[in-house]
Amino acid sequence: MKFAAAALALVAAAPSVLAGVYITNPVESTTVNGGSTITVKWEDNGEKPTLKDVGLIDIAIFTGSVQQQTLLQTLQTNVNAETVGEVQATVDPSIGPNGNVYFIRFQSKSLKDPENDQYQYQAYSAKFTLNNMSGEFSDEVKKQLADIAAAESTSAASASKTAAATKSSSTAASTTKADAAAANATESPTSGAGSLALPAFGAVFAGVLAVLAL
Repeated sequence: MKFAAAALALVAAAPSVLAGVYITNPVESTTVNGGSTITVKWEDNGEKPTLKDVGLIDIAIFTGSVQQQTLLQTLQTNVNAETVGEVQATVDPSIGPNGNVYFIRFQSKSLKDPENDQYQYQAYSAKFTLNNMSGEFSDEVKKQLADIAAAESTSAASASKTAAATKSSSTAASTTKADAAAANATESPTSGAGSLALPAFGAVFAGVLAVLAL
């Protein structure tokens, strides 16, 4: 594998992902072939830090996550973030395999992360796809990506479980409410079937609203 893999273990004190540089290309739907040109575009999103504050930047292709990253290919260095706005470079097909596991990282040469001055300011693109690739990741990078996938899977399962529990609680609450409303309607003096139907309909409607609110 013909790339310099610099694994950055940032779990203990990861830099924050800050406002300022907004990378408009590549995006999640972007696919680039190895050996062809990738175009990287960005703009100022109107929040601090400004592109002028960011100054000179290095632009590179990485894999991993915000917390744990591996450098695969440097595209350009010492780019003026304020005055340029777009760079192009040829993707080295040997940096890795086909897949949607790549992202662009900007790193300022001078600006520190305002939340943690141990690190330089960084900005990231969405993950995008590289095809027609000829490389392979090292075992270390494969493990890194497997750990990320496992963590994302656990997070998704936990979110799904929480949503299911919330829905179950809401359904139970709605049923109890409907039963109570029906009981009140049965015990109250009435002048006809219409008087019984109204509380029951109200309880059912409340249950529908509770489900829609999830």
